[in-house]
Amino acid sequence: MPARDDYLYRRIAGHYHSAIRTRQLLPGQALPSIRAIMQAQNVSMATAVKSVHLLEAQGLVECRPRHGYFVRKPVAAPTLEPAAIAGPLSVRGDCYTGIGERISTLVEKARRSPIRVDLAIATPPAELFDAQGIRRLAIQILKEQPELLVTGRSVQRDESAFQHAVAGHAARHGMHIPPERILSTTGNSEAITLALSAICTPGDWVAVESPTFYGHLQIIESLHLRALEIPCEPGTGMSLPALQLALDTHPQIKAVVVTPNMQMPTGATMPADRRRQLAQLAATRGLAIVEDDSYGLLAMPERYVAPIQSWDERGHVIYCESFNKPLLPGLRQGWLHGGQWHNRIAMFKTAQSRFTQPFGQVMSSRYLLEQPRQRRHLARLRETLRQRSEAMARLIRRSFPAGTDFVLGDASLSLWLRLPAADPQGRLFDLALAKGIRIAPGSMFSHTQHYDQYLRLSCVQRITPEIEWACRELGRLVAAL
Repeated sequence: MPARDDYLYRRIAGHYHSAIRTRQLLPGQALPSIRAIMQAQNVSMATAVKSVHLLEAQGLVECRPRHGYFVRKPVAAPTLEPAAIAGPLSVRGDCYTGIGERISTLVEKARRSPIRVDLAIATPPAELFDAQGIRRLAIQILKEQPELLVTGRSVQRDESAFQHAVAGHAARHGMHIPPERILSTTGNSEAITLALSAICTPGDWVAVESPTFYGHLQIIESLHLRALEIPCEPGTGMSLPALQLALDTHPQIKAVVVTPNMQMPTGATMPADRRRQLAQLAATRGLAIVEDDSYGLLAMPERYVAPIQSWDERGHVIYCESFNKPLLPGLRQGWLHGGQWHNRIAMFKTAQSRFTQPFGQVMSSRYLLEQPRQRRHLARLRETLRQRSEAMARLIRRSFPAGTDFVLGDASLSLWLRLPAADPQGRLFDLALAKGIRIAPGSMFSHTQHYDQYLRLSCVQRITPEIEWACRELGRLVAAL
């Protein structure tokens, strides 16, 4: 559990955040010194420093060496242009073509290049997981069931223990799903592929967030479907007015793929009332919602919001979850509940991959049932990710040129940066790669060129001299754009 000082420094930072928001502290005005904060708040130097560092990570103050911390001049937050949702959404027939090719080209370039620092990865590193505990659990299971690794199957048959464990896990998060309606998958990519295969036929339209995880765009193209991008609103995810307009102008939309928790790449979390409205919209329009909940378990408990599926009364939500990011990264074990399409999805599962290997199911079921261990691990993981994202945010504020901005969320895996200038030719990716730095340019997350001014950077790693060097080099490259 976090120490008392960890709560205290956030409360102190919140006090000054409020003072800045209400203009009791104005842009350019000095923040009280560390010593003054210590005396006023009756805290240690470490706590006072952490509170100021958090304000810096949030972009509220800036450090001026040998002078102290000062309130930053506000940078305009990215907002939706009224034209983005005010009229019919225009769609070029060729705008979705080649997204897989473009992404694959970037991935292949990085694969062939010597990488010194990888700032594109958005998966918690191995050191943040209980490797020894997972190893002991695996050995115990194989001693009890040695046939798990040598038993073949010709059809999908989920482990009953896995289905019951997942049903209990779902119930703890507001979803009431019968165990027999839980289908195991190999991660969320397979789950979303199966869902769209069952719902759509080639040529159909699928609404996605803009920007969105590039893997969703690759899946849509691989199934010969067409993606229609729906603008995201800062901090809250997909714009429902824009989605409603899209449905009015493109009634042939068959499904909506949405990531309501820690949306990739923006980090946005959809509020509860909007999730409820989306579930109601799906029921009214006869629409399928494919809910990708890859990151829900990483949300801080006080900010957790129940899945869209918990508001679904008519089976219009296909819920997909993977334990890859938060619990067992080496197994890629996932599951889905297919709503009214569940039986059809199960048929596609059998046709495409026959079955999900049973070892991962048994491992996951045991881990889910060990609630104290799971709670301890998730508490440590969330707190470490929060600390690392704050540290990375401070480093970016200090290393990148003025005009760079982003929103810092809780326990982020990555930061979505808006750069001072656009990079329509993708030069930044190539220049960074030439220095051995791998990044994820904004162009990977959309069919359009709307995000040529954006960049996703990982914040899951501990800050090292190598990462400090990489951020300084990136800052210089961005300044030269």
